[in-house]
Amino acid sequence: MSIGTATMQFDPRRTGGRRYFAFPKIGHQNPWLDFLRSLAIILVLLRHGVRAGPDVAPKGDGFVASLLINGWVGVDLFLVLSGYLIGNALIRRSQGGSVFPAMAGYFRARILRIVPAYYVAMLLIVGGAFPFYAVDYGGIVPRVFYHALFLQDYLPSDINVTFWSLGVEEKFYILAPLLVFAIAALPLRAVLGLLLALFLISPTLRLVAFAGQTEPVTYAHFFRAFRSPFHMVLEPLIMGVTVSYLTSLRGLAFTRRTAIVILCSALAGFALLAGSHDFMATISIYDIVFQPVVLALLFGAMVVAALSLHGVALPFEHFWRAVARLSYTLYLVHFPLIPLALHIAGRTPTSSAGAFWAAYICLSTAMAMALHFAVEKPFLMLKDRSIPKLAARSESRTFAIRQNTVAS
Repeated sequence: MSIGTATMQFDPRRTGGRRYFAFPKIGHQNPWLDFLRSLAIILVLLRHGVRAGPDVAPKGDGFVASLLINGWVGVDLFLVLSGYLIGNALIRRSQGGSVFPAMAGYFRARILRIVPAYYVAMLLIVGGAFPFYAVDYGGIVPRVFYHALFLQDYLPSDINVTFWSLGVEEKFYILAPLLVFAIAALPLRAVLGLLLALFLISPTLRLVAFAGQTEPVTYAHFFRAFRSPFHMVLEPLIMGVTVSYLTSLRGLAFTRRTAIVILCSALAGFALLAGSHDFMATISIYDIVFQPVVLALLFGAMVVAALSLHGVALPFEHFWRAVARLSYTLYLVHFPLIPLALHIAGRTPTSSAGAFWAAYICLSTAMAMALHFAVEKPFLMLKDRSIPKLAARSESRTFAIRQNTVAS
């Protein structure tokens, strides 16, 4: 899952090594989007942590236990954010003149943003760099091959289960330009109709598939048939694109007070929903068809509110910024570190849940920072250095076309 961060990273040759190993504020970056991105990765980390074993999870099935076990929906928040960020970037590119340079720069940026850290994380896992994490080496070559092609949302995501969402996002990156260029050329009513139709595709497909079930849906079947495939999880991505259209092209924005009310209400609504019960304890038609729609709407409201709060001070902004910058690498490495954290906790005198959580968070953070600074950030800097060149090339071609048109 791309958990895209802002661009314009700093070159250590110009700013010094100390600043390279920091998380400085970048340009007009919106800290409220960092807060939402941080919330998403924290939810995912908590979800996988509490599933590590009964001794590390809260006792019972109360509000806190349900909220933690339902943290997997943090991926839906990531998808809404990705839909918004990609939609917004493509809208800007669609207004920049020639389409070909815009698309060349777009795909180059997506590759540099996602692929290097993902490939390195996958090779580290397959190479045994994560102690006590069991890797099935049967048929490993074809499995690595289809993971490299981002097909693990349809084929088993059995190198690292969290990789499934990257398959979803990569397919969205390929199709998103077609959608954005279409909505940029259509009138408002047609665009809203198109976005609504696309938003309803996945719920409709899930409803049809659920109607054909003859036995109760288990979690394994739910994940394989209703959660992982790209065509089954479109609504958060379409919600993100809708937000980018309404805010970038239609100027949707709220006052500070209204945005705070919307954000707090959406956060409270999400907490009450996620803390009500374990979503996957008994999987019903509501869980499969309607619950993802409700989550997409709540997360979409959060993103609109966050955009309207741009320029408003965010408490603990530095913390949220650091977590947001590490969110992608945290997503890539945290799961295969769980067995090592359990081993470390089991060797402590008390073998407490606190020892596991301390080891789990520290290991995940350290590994994520190593992958971020050694692999992700250099490629982000390469991506950002290419943006001005592509923009200047596109502007030059646009100017030449206009001059030829005038001359003719």
